[in-house]
Amino acid sequence: ASGNVQVTGSRTYSTGANYIYNGSAPQVTGNGLPSTVNNLEVANAAGLTLTSATTVNGTLTLTNGTLTLNGNNLTIASGGSISGGSSSSYVKTDQDNAGMLVRQGVSTTTVTFPVGRSA
Repeated sequence: ASGNVQVTGSRTYSTGANYIYNGSAPQVTGNGLPSTVNNLEVANAAGLTLTSATTVNGTLTLTNGTLTLNGNNLTIASGGSISGGSSSSYVKTDQDNAGMLVRQGVSTTTVTFPVGRSA
């Protein structure tokens, strides 16, 4: 097991569940986070790093801290949305190991993608 949720034996995480990463030390999703989740929230000033490609069917909430893609795609499903975001809470990428923030489907509403990278 890897990441911030670790147990011995088998573990099962629901694709219909909501996942909140909060705390005060940097966190990683590890291999326990399903590839598809309902809602995902980053509420950790030290940040969260994706370990693999992830799809959010509901809402990606950027409350506090950055969500580093780490070369993985983060997909917001056609019925999903992004909430929050600020100069200190956004989806983070870099030139060397970018990953992409992807929006599925066609939307007639304006979607703001809070994406950036450290200098």
